[in-house]
Amino acid sequence: MFEINEEPPRSDIMRHNAWESQRDALQVCATALAATSRDPNTITFSHYTAAQLLGVPIPIGARFDASKAYVTFKTTRRTRAKDIIPRVWPNTDASGATIEVHGLLCTSPEALFAQMAKELSLEDLIEFGDSLVCRDPARRRTTLTELRKFIHSCDSFQGQKQCIRALTQIRENTDSPAETHLRLLLKRYGFPEPIINVPVEATGNAAHFIDLAYPEYGIGIEYNGGHHRDQITQDWIRQNSIQSTEWKIFVVDREILATPLNLTMFLACLEQALVSAGAKRFRRRRQPLSVRELCDGRRNHSK
Repeated sequence: MFEINEEPPRSDIMRHNAWESQRDALQVCATALAATSRDPNTITFSHYTAAQLLGVPIPIGARFDASKAYVTFKTTRRTRAKDIIPRVWPNTDASGATIEVHGLLCTSPEALFAQMAKELSLEDLIEFGDSLVCRDPARRRTTLTELRKFIHSCDSFQGQKQCIRALTQIRENTDSPAETHLRLLLKRYGFPEPIINVPVEATGNAAHFIDLAYPEYGIGIEYNGGHHRDQITQDWIRQNSIQSTEWKIFVVDREILATPLNLTMFLACLEQALVSAGAKRFRRRRQPLSVRELCDGRRNHSK
């Protein structure tokens, strides 16, 4: 169901990364199965290995051993196989918790989200959830409705509250974890939540999508990530086409978001543009809310 059988073009970075991740995971799983005497039908690959089998990007800050296979059991199990890292998760046998990928038993996307709550920070879990419900049909693994349904149907598990918090901020139809980070950052600083992937009809009747936008004010934000040369050209063509309309576009990259002075300047410019366009019901915060506060609905405008 989620197999990526043909190599996507390298210019399609996200799809190619998903294919490469799945290919690498299949090798790790094969090595793990060869190193154990357990019946393959009793081994369910989970956590980071399941994420790779599903082609879901793992947040940059996550710490895991990509050379070993993560396997989940309902109760504590010992294994002498050096290529396997066992994990215990009480809902392993829950309805909808297991699927097959390339003939291997694998944690389902919904159960994987639940398992990763114990492995990832809250922000990383939100980014991971966004990746599961992304816009690209070749990489989308589930829906927000199915994630909520599964989490609330599970028996109590460590990380369940973390999942519920993350679900308040997960949005469908995103394109990349970097865009999720930017969306959360804007909200943490008190900005209104931008709309994801807003379609714009630009020069030559070409249909383009703006990464994050405030349509009522004609203001958009594009995240400029690391791309192959041919994709950079296409991005500039797309941005130039959008600029030919009445939209006002801000462009940010990793360096802007990571450098306090650059970030402050970007936020100040965006605030001024929104206010000039008529936005009145927000005020930029001096200090950002934590992601936990954002998930808990603490949107006050304190210093």
